[in-house]
Amino acid sequence: MRFQVEKGKKKMVLDIFISIFTEVIKEPIMEFIVVPIKRHISYPFIYKSKVETLHREAEQLKNKRLKLQQSVDEATRKGEEIYESVNKWMIDAGKAIEEAEEFIQGEEQAKKRCFVGLCPDLKTRYLLSKKAEKKALAIDTLRNEGDLDSISFRPRLLQIVASSVYHREALNSRVLFEASYGCSERS
Repeated sequence: MRFQVEKGKKKMVLDIFISIFTEVIKEPIMEFIVVPIKRHISYPFIYKSKVETLHREAEQLKNKRLKLQQSVDEATRKGEEIYESVNKWMIDAGKAIEEAEEFIQGEEQAKKRCFVGLCPDLKTRYLLSKKAEKKALAIDTLRNEGDLDSISFRPRLLQIVASSVYHREALNSRVLFEASYGCSERS
């Protein structure tokens, strides 16, 4: 009887330990094993939404670039100089938009089928979906970097110095004046 009571206590302690252990370990298992597997399995089946997301992000970046280009043009007309970071962002945004548009045009590859046209080509869809997600994330990051406080600055004004300051040179007008009135020296 005593042996059965100790065995029951051991089993109860073991059950408590297992329940605590599974609760503690359940979240990391879900986070590091189940979620990545689920994400990779879903890529071929949600490629259309990934491409649509890329298209939407590219349009938003294009609109932001257009607004910034108009501000840059206005600042240039005012004689201001544009920061180098703004020029770099404009170039990077243009390249990202161009790449996204080329990628979206190449989406026809995802419509290919394998096995005598009976099933979709999952590998191609997987790769396209993954690339679309990566490009959309890069465009989103670039779009968020484009929140620039100021885009231009006034260039430093050049100091204008009268020419008579330099080594007490005679001005052409003074030489002509002295020659015409006959004043060669000042008294």
